[in-house]
Amino acid sequence: MLLASILFACGSTYGILVLARALHGSASAAVAVSGMCLLAKKLPSHLRVRLMPISFGGIALGVLIGYPLGGAAYQMIGKSAPFILISICIALTMILQIIYLKEEQLDTNLQTTRKNYKECLELLRDKPTLIAASAICVSTSTMAILEPCVPMWLLARFDPPPSRWQLGAVFIPDSVGYFIGSHFAGLLPMFSWRTAIIAMVITGLSCYALPLANTMSELALPHFGIGLGVGAVDAALIPLLASFADNKGTNEYGPVYALQQVAVSISYSFGPLLGGQAVQILGFSWLIRIVGFLNLLLCPLLLELEENKEGIPLMSSPVSVYSQLEE
Repeated sequence: MLLASILFACGSTYGILVLARALHGSASAAVAVSGMCLLAKKLPSHLRVRLMPISFGGIALGVLIGYPLGGAAYQMIGKSAPFILISICIALTMILQIIYLKEEQLDTNLQTTRKNYKECLELLRDKPTLIAASAICVSTSTMAILEPCVPMWLLARFDPPPSRWQLGAVFIPDSVGYFIGSHFAGLLPMFSWRTAIIAMVITGLSCYALPLANTMSELALPHFGIGLGVGAVDAALIPLLASFADNKGTNEYGPVYALQQVAVSISYSFGPLLGGQAVQILGFSWLIRIVGFLNLLLCPLLLELEENKEGIPLMSSPVSVYSQLEE
């Protein structure tokens, strides 16, 4: 990621920028999978649903400041400025990891074991796991399609001033909603599968409401609802994947989180590609309605996750979570 950020800052040709994009995508996937596996191994099952969303909620914080910061910095300072700042932050993060994770590596008795690939394949064929990954893929596709299509739709419908920061600022409600959903959905006193169903309903209804907006200000509520729903789906289902691995009697969390990362990658790979083609055929309004319908259509399948709810006890308050963590 450090190398990719430097290439973004210094690169000026299409080939260099494509290379930087590829490096950044692969490195981000590796960070996400290894980080979730680390948390799943260290946290007990009843704390994952509360504490793991706080970790990957950092994605929401980065997106929240990324759009306006990138647009404003590009317009006022230049292309290289935000990527240089990101490079500094990545370097500091690497130093912190070396300092604080080194002790754990020395204290842990690492043994080279032969992985049971048959168990991994059985886990990836598990119905609840595939349903959860599909829900993450569909909900994330909503954001993946919005990002390239909404600016063009805004220019065509509302004719806003051609300022880059305004086209980026329209996604601030999405980021705020995702930040709230990813951080606080795990604190709701309900089972994860119910939270995921409610979140996908909110996402679907927000998709239907988005084309009805007649002004730029009216876009804020549907965008906020989409971000809130997508963030809550992630907060509910990503910790649940670790419980599915536990139910299979294995402590290998890599396959389930690799599958989750594949679902996200498919969303951001094919979402803009297929969305751009569908916009030309169907128009943005019908495209976003179809995406909303897919979110609603997947909700009944999440009822299949109800049988796993016994493995995830409820908490009465966030205070009890941290008190148990200290114990």
